Amino acid sequence: MLGIVVEGNLALSLLCVGGGATVATANLVRQRARRAGLARRLAEIDVNLPLDTGHLSPALADLTCQARTLRLCLATPLQRMPEGTWRDTPWRRRQRCDEYDRALVDARRALWDWISCARDLSGADRALLRRLGLNLRAVQRALFAPGVLERTSDPWEAVLYPTTPDYDRVSDGLCEAMRDLQRFEVALLSLRAHPYR
Repeated sequence: MLGIVVEGNLALSLLCVGGGATVATANLVRQRARRAGLARRLAEIDVNLPLDTGHLSPALADLTCQARTLRLCLATPLQRMPEGTWRDTPWRRRQRCDEYDRALVDARRALWDWISCARDLSGADRALLRRLGLNLRAVQRALFAPGVLERTSDPWEAVLYPTTPDYDRVSDGLCEAMRDLQRFEVALLSLRAHPYR
């Protein structure tokens, strides 16, 4: 009878270990698929045009150069997203969340500065943007949308296990803003001055 109990516990242990391995494998496959999808999205958003802004007003030229920098800055939190932290020690998880938080702070500051520069454009530059059909709603939405540029937990509370951000919400919001910046950049870099001006 004792042999049956031992065999039963062994079978239960093997089943639990096997189930844990299955969950870990499923998480790893999901993370890899998520990373591959993000890499595809970022590749679609990339702009390969030379940063030639001589045909633009100084303010629009500066804003176009900043748009490229901002796009790269918004990609940084996505690359530092703390996922797969279930294997990490609490201290390593906190470190990864802190790295992510710093990337968010930098992205939020760069986004705010870019929007402020866009608001300071002259009437002629704004008219040109309207004529090209460019608006900055997605960029502004990323700044104010709940859950996109929010830190992982209370920055002043030294929690052992910080809250993991909603990966899908963050990546959707930031990729939408980067796509808007891509449209802005491509439209202005592709624009050529009228030959009779």
